[in-house]
Amino acid sequence: IKPIVMLSLLFGAIKFASGQTKPEVLGSPDAFIYDMKLIEEKQFLIANLGNTIQLWNYRTKNLIHSWRSSQILAIDYVNNKLAGVSKSGDIVIWSFPDGKEALQKNISDVPLTCVAWIDSVFLAVGSENGDVMKVNSITGDIVSRMSNRGAITALTKGQDNNLVTGNAIGVISVYDARDMRLHYT
Repeated sequence: IKPIVMLSLLFGAIKFASGQTKPEVLGSPDAFIYDMKLIEEKQFLIANLGNTIQLWNYRTKNLIHSWRSSQILAIDYVNNKLAGVSKSGDIVIWSFPDGKEALQKNISDVPLTCVAWIDSVFLAVGSENGDVMKVNSITGDIVSRMSNRGAITALTKGQDNNLVTGNAIGVISVYDARDMRLHYT
């Protein structure tokens, strides 16, 4: 997994989109973001730097909170909870915005590559070996598992309880997020 964008480029893009011509940098200009989430109603930007999670107020440009993490590749946010998945196969749930760890559990022997909340309890998690797992965020237990060819590189929850995955060999699959039944590929 390659870093998406430098923090300085992200905030430069926000400034350019607002009509200003000079980009600004929040944090280190050498920081790489592996994943990020924008929570517009709270004016929050959550940046995952792999071994650090940072919470910024993107309007005031203030760092609100920062906490250590370990090899986190992807994050997702819902209802004051942040989920992260790691290279070591761990799933981590933090309360938000304080960053207090609510759960850390190893659920895989291979790197976990992406995560998306299905609802306020269940997560969808993709792995390097092609598994798509539905995970209970309270217990960390895997509720169901689907195996695919190719590493899962992206997933998102769509409308009508659909879960859409993309993999390293160019295949997109659509599942019912409730029972993880494959609709079509």
